[in-house]
Amino acid sequence: MDHPSVFHAFTADEISDDDKVRMFVWLIASLRAREFEWFQYQDGVIDEAHFRAYAVAISINLGTERTRRFWEHTRFHFDPGFAAFVDDMLADAPLTTNFDLDAW
Repeated sequence: MDHPSVFHAFTADEISDDDKVRMFVWLIASLRAREFEWFQYQDGVIDEAHFRAYAVAISINLGTERTRRFWEHTRFHFDPGFAAFVDDMLADAPLTTNFDLDAW
């Protein structure tokens, strides 16, 4: 909320270096949260329905060309099992229009 330009950074043709950093930090934080939920699911702490509800954010947050490139460059910073899960999820996921304000 403090930096709405991050929202536009997902799809804008060009973004500032500051917004690249903000987007990077935001995506890392979001994906770390999903990774933690994935660990909880693997350990049986949360059930599949709850995990899938949380995980849907992955295909949204990594649903633009820019964020898919981000994932390709950062996936090795995550647990290999989680990275494989994300790769499988994205393999058939279309790009999202969630960041296109004109779409809604």
